[in-house]
Amino acid sequence: MSPHADYDPTAPDLAEVEQLRARTSEAERLAALRNASLEEITVYAEKLRIYVADFTDDSYTQFSAKSYPPEGLRYVTERVNRLAELLARAAAGYAHAHSKDMDCPRIADDLAAHGWISRPDRTLDGTLPPLPLDKLRDARGYRRGFARGAETLTLWFTCPDSLAYAKSSARGALRTAAEVRAVISG
Repeated sequence: MSPHADYDPTAPDLAEVEQLRARTSEAERLAALRNASLEEITVYAEKLRIYVADFTDDSYTQFSAKSYPPEGLRYVTERVNRLAELLARAAAGYAHAHSKDMDCPRIADDLAAHGWISRPDRTLDGTLPPLPLDKLRDARGYRRGFARGAETLTLWFTCPDSLAYAKSSARGALRTAAEVRAVISG
């Protein structure tokens, strides 16, 4: 009997194939996250384009007929500015999706189904919570706040369906997608 009888020459090749499959699966998931981000940013950009086009048409008509009331102008410019800020923050937050982000498909539907109400954006300045320095260097995520009764939930989206970080007023930092789901449905 050969001393190498238990050696399988295909074992290293099979292990390498499995590693390649795992990397490919991770890359496909990350590409899907980034694609979802681009789709949402595209929607925001189109809304902004429409607002600007409408404002351009309206301003020509309004300014040629009579003076435009300052309150009306302020309303229109604030609406355009809010959407531009939303677009910029979404693009900045979504640009750095990682394959290790918490995957939460249908999170918006889950929040709505369980009575979470979006908190106004103006109270959310985009700052990140106290984090380890290696995470803080990324400075990533688009911050959104939600409330249900006295409880608040702050989520840092890296795409519409994934989170970089999450924090609950009742449970503190949430480290897994299962914890996030438990807080949302709890």
